[in-house]
Amino acid sequence: MYTAGRWDSGDLWEGWRRAVEAGGRGAIAVALSELESLRLRARARAHTELESLAWSTTGSLYRQGGDHAQALIYDGRALASASGVAGFADAVVGLAADNLGLGRFGASRRLLDRAAGELAPVAATDPSTWDTTLWEEGGRGLLRHRWVSAELAMYSGDPDAAVAHAAAGLDLMERAQALPVPRHRIKTRLIAAAAQAVIGNTDGAEVEARELAAAASAAGLLPLTWAALSLRNGVAVVTESERSELVNLSKRLTRQGMPFRMDRPR
Repeated sequence: MYTAGRWDSGDLWEGWRRAVEAGGRGAIAVALSELESLRLRARARAHTELESLAWSTTGSLYRQGGDHAQALIYDGRALASASGVAGFADAVVGLAADNLGLGRFGASRRLLDRAAGELAPVAATDPSTWDTTLWEEGGRGLLRHRWVSAELAMYSGDPDAAVAHAAAGLDLMERAQALPVPRHRIKTRLIAAAAQAVIGNTDGAEVEARELAAAASAAGLLPLTWAALSLRNGVAVVTESERSELVNLSKRLTRQGMPFRMDRPR
């Protein structure tokens, strides 16, 4: 399961990493272009797993802008292409997030259950022993599963479960301390802050959101900065300057290709 042979096409793999990095910085148009090129090259070389990851990463870029319906299409294509744990987990967890965003809570829950079965072997390992290969082949998918599970619990009215899933994500990141994944650490803390807001700890959520917005901004992670500012603005009374900060960042991300469309669970 955790063999490195699947990742031997180094140039394709590096292309995927570049796209992920660009997306994390908020250079969405650059990331989408890189992913389109990667899909074509991966298909030409019959590298179905990287083709799947390129599709699901494209879906994630649309989903982070709120366009869950479009993301659903890309994640479906990712699932059709998947040939290994990483691709399958990314696709199915992505589909769960898409369905959550469209208000299809039952479908989201079933998809998370399906992904959990595939991720069970990596869930049984100690994150403190993970190297980059184990992280990319399973650990990353497991963390994303924790994120979406927490979000589903928040939106479906189970605050205690939301806090529990968020805590599981925090624990995973704490145990995998050696991995250089600052973006994932910030997002994990952000989801935990949102869960705190759901149980009524809005003061704590606001403090954490402000800290995470600063950390994400310092790291050049503009989409996460936007998400943290959105949480801050949602749980606290903010100044006109603070509202403008979020508006200006939204405009900047739009110029850089973020496909904003605010679907909401219903």
